[in-house]
Amino acid sequence: MKIKRRLPLFRITYLVSVLSVAFVATSAQPADVEPKADQVLRKASDFLGTLKQFKIDADSTSDHLLSTGQKLQHAEGVIVSVQRPDRLRVDIKGERRNLQLIYDGKKVSLLDTTRNLYAQTAAPATIDAALHHAVDNFGIRLPLSDLLYTNSYAVLSENVESGFYVGKSEVRGVKTDHLAFRADEVDWQVWIEDSRTPLPRKLVITLKWMAAAPQYTVWLSWDLSPKWSDNLYTFVPPANARKIDFLPVQQNTPPKR
Repeated sequence: MKIKRRLPLFRITYLVSVLSVAFVATSAQPADVEPKADQVLRKASDFLGTLKQFKIDADSTSDHLLSTGQKLQHAEGVIVSVQRPDRLRVDIKGERRNLQLIYDGKKVSLLDTTRNLYAQTAAPATIDAALHHAVDNFGIRLPLSDLLYTNSYAVLSENVESGFYVGKSEVRGVKTDHLAFRADEVDWQVWIEDSRTPLPRKLVITLKWMAAAPQYTVWLSWDLSPKWSDNLYTFVPPANARKIDFLPVQQNTPPKR
């Protein structure tokens, strides 16, 4: 799993999660990954890739480090609605941000519901391409975006240096296989349902490159037969909302360490 430390480039601060990843096309097993861990991860990715539509209801917590060295934990709820190949909606409600993103196959619209600000940009014709375009051109990364690609294995395994099968575990009443992976700057764990529907049920990401190694933890519930409203993927700006611009990524690249 690769985390690119690039600042969010919409004019609203803290827009998108820095705990998501950028797409990379590769399918080779990373070095020093136990075969069973690789097998379980591939199985989950293959299953996710077959889904034509689904809904994820996720609860997450993320650590925030104060200048005093004290850690605070912030909670956030995320609802992800996917209809492949060209419809995506993400609703985020939390202590630090309240956002709505809608992709309709032609453009991406992003709304900060707290500040009543929104921006729009043209986008490619598939979810995979749109996610790739958003990262490369605007630094936009969505929570759980690494699970939304048709080949999520390629994304999750990027830059993985080692991994192993931890064992059987239970996540909120669901039997799972617990996997753990390491990369240069992050450690991450995933709990995958042990059934004919091998869905990720929990993720923990540890940012080793940051002071005090803050963590992001998310629990996932899935609906594989969702019922959509007719206007779910239609963006209508709220009354009096102010339109602003996305910033190209090259204008907001942080200095190298």
